[in-house]
Amino acid sequence: RYGRSGDLGENLGSQGPRGPYWRKCRASNGWMRRDVLSEGEHTVALQLRTNTYPTREAMSRGRKGGNVMCRRCGQSVETLGHITRQCLAVKCNRIKRHNKVCGILVSAT
Repeated sequence: RYGRSGDLGENLGSQGPRGPYWRKCRASNGWMRRDVLSEGEHTVALQLRTNTYPTREAMSRGRKGGNVMCRRCGQSVETLGHITRQCLAVKCNRIKRHNKVCGILVSAT
């Protein structure tokens, strides 16, 4: 449902009961209203925010026999939690993204 003007995906079932609350949080949603990300980065950020990023685990729901292991490290099920917090194969990229966000926040103040 996200994509409609004014709808940030807070009513998606994947958001759980807290979905409607994060929409009102200016601190965590400021990036959505500024030209700080490219169009592609913005799309991925929205997918991550709404838990709709196409991980192997998410894409295999309802299917039997699909490969759900992380395509980078192969050590764990590929979920958003694994990609964003645990996968050692993308640790360097996580640090670069973190530093980019810090730079955006510093330049916005």
